[in-house]
Amino acid sequence: MPDHKKTFPQWKPQNMAQLLSNLSPDALQLTLQMLIYDPDRRITARAALESTYFQSMPSHLIIPPQINQTKNVVVVENTTSLNNQSDIQ
Repeated sequence: MPDHKKTFPQWKPQNMAQLLSNLSPDALQLTLQMLIYDPDRRITARAALESTYFQSMPSHLIIPPQINQTKNVVVVENTTSLNNQSDIQ
């Protein structure tokens, strides 16, 4: 890889709580866990969905759409109209 670098610039740490002061404490905690660079220490998607931030939301807002694994089709519930019928096969 021609653009690969073994070292990265070192940046001075920022106070994320101050930068993201408009977030709730639960949202800030989750954001900080998602921004951890080391993937072994970073929160997983499943753990993120089980976090206190999402636990306080109504479930209908966080349930992802069902995915048809055989055809790679996203099924969206409660759809009342479609914009372009020619896109459906």
